[in-house]
Amino acid sequence: MSCGLYFLWMKSFIYLISSLLLAALPASAFGASIGNSNNYQSARVLDKGQVSIGFGTGFLHLEEVEEEGGYYYENIYFVPDAWAHYGITDGVQIGVRAAPIVAGIDIKTRIFSNDKTSLAFAPYIGFSYEDYGSGGDYSSRMFGLTTALSLILGVKAGEGYEVTFSPKLLYDINFTHEEESIYDGGKESYNGYSEILSIGGSIGFIFGAGDLSVIPELGVYHTLSQSKSNGDSSHSEGTVVFPGIGISIVF
Repeated sequence: MSCGLYFLWMKSFIYLISSLLLAALPASAFGASIGNSNNYQSARVLDKGQVSIGFGTGFLHLEEVEEEGGYYYENIYFVPDAWAHYGITDGVQIGVRAAPIVAGIDIKTRIFSNDKTSLAFAPYIGFSYEDYGSGGDYSSRMFGLTTALSLILGVKAGEGYEVTFSPKLLYDINFTHEEESIYDGGKESYNGYSEILSIGGSIGFIFGAGDLSVIPELGVYHTLSQSKSNGDSSHSEGTVVFPGIGISIVF
């Protein structure tokens, strides 16, 4: 790739990612962490010195039932995602990923690879932060940690085509501090945390043309969560469906 074309790609990529992040609808920490944990990846590992950058976007649909009282919730989040990866040695790459309120580091290690099939191990760790205020009457701060373990199995379906299967285990823990104004001019404070365990995986299709790949993907997860705030606790479980599409460029 020529130097001029390289800088054109970089400039266009930065403008596009900035627009995505600025225009993103609000995403929960949980939604952003699922959308930001090793999605849109091939099972093949970058060669030493290679660089890839990319972006993706998807809609996370969450259906959840709270065990106490049987309350049903349904939410949809728009989750944009951007990443950059670098091949550090033969068979190992490292990268960074970012969504509106979460960013993390992932590593991909080759387990085996031949002309037809590849298998890789891809752990991820991410951190999230959100600071929300509503005209001085209400404010909320959240800090979270996400970890994910993934296997990525890739099968070539032809020249420039690959099908990927990726079982995943994700664990999220979020800590919150909320303040709310009350009638006498004072404030009440609430401290809490939530833990979410997600088990599932994704199937993706990689369509490549030269150094450019388009990656539609569908993820499905079962979630178990518990939360506690000022002594009150709740438990829930649900299903997450995450269809999305990513674009990756290799240099």
